[in-house]
Amino acid sequence: MSFGLLHGEQYWGFFDVLHVHSLELASWDTIQAVLDRCESEHKGVVVTVHDVAPMFETKGDGYQRKLAGICERGTPMATLTQGAADRLSSLLDSGASPVVTPHGYVVAPNDERFGSAGGPGRAGVTFLLYGGFRPNRAMYPACVNAGFGLPDEDTLRVLTRGISPIELLDGTDAKETVDFAARMRGRVDLRVCPFPSDDDVVRFLVTGDVLVMPYMWGTHSGQLETAFDLGLVPVISDVGFAREQSDHHCGLVHEPVWFDWSDGAEYAYGSRLIEALLQGRERASTAERLPTEDFREHRHVEHRLILKQHSTLYEAAMSS
Repeated sequence: MSFGLLHGEQYWGFFDVLHVHSLELASWDTIQAVLDRCESEHKGVVVTVHDVAPMFETKGDGYQRKLAGICERGTPMATLTQGAADRLSSLLDSGASPVVTPHGYVVAPNDERFGSAGGPGRAGVTFLLYGGFRPNRAMYPACVNAGFGLPDEDTLRVLTRGISPIELLDGTDAKETVDFAARMRGRVDLRVCPFPSDDDVVRFLVTGDVLVMPYMWGTHSGQLETAFDLGLVPVISDVGFAREQSDHHCGLVHEPVWFDWSDGAEYAYGSRLIEALLQGRERASTAERLPTEDFREHRHVEHRLILKQHSTLYEAAMSS
């Protein structure tokens, strides 16, 4: 539920704690109004900061001012990695560091689809790209480099939500990606859903071998965790604290194929992506990418830890 919808909701008896996962696409006035009402109605508030840098509100310092406002109110904060917690403490000049709660699984370890993606023995390798068109994700260059840089027997499948007019105007590469997919039909398969559910995404992903994550910037990646759960080869730009997410699994997952788009050598970025795609292709031909039983058990243990941490956060929020 968005801040705007919650702000307009008359009855709030259906929750005790408001857990906020994004401060973007809502005005600070609306956010403050919701938080003030939470205080007056004795509702707890917890904020998980997934993104140290904004995904959408990239102009000006509005996003950082929202984070600072949350911090000034003394609202309990969490984030997904220690690196992000340290960065937030520095940005907000706060003595209290956010609680670190790992991302956790996307596909439950007892789900029959856990570890079921792709597999050796098929002709060609299927590369996957999914998500909405956002300024921090270079969908079009990924499509072009996969379309022309991979062997002929390989395919790229793309899944995104319905494309809104604003996505053709706000600096994303939606139009270029759609035009390219139309010209490359059969080589690049673009599918659009009204708003893909988690189940839609998993059903799409289990058909492939390699998951491509062409981030220009970012803090954490839920897609990376999904790749680990399903046994996809992750090909991901080295941004934010994604490496720390991978390291958190203590060697129970295979190292992603990283590529660097951060050093300013912008004319080399395409070549680096193609090299990473080819490395991912080679790794996809082995079964070693599939999650082990040890990793499955690790996900169970991790989930119990996350539940305990959230219980503590909620109790703190209710008592503040």
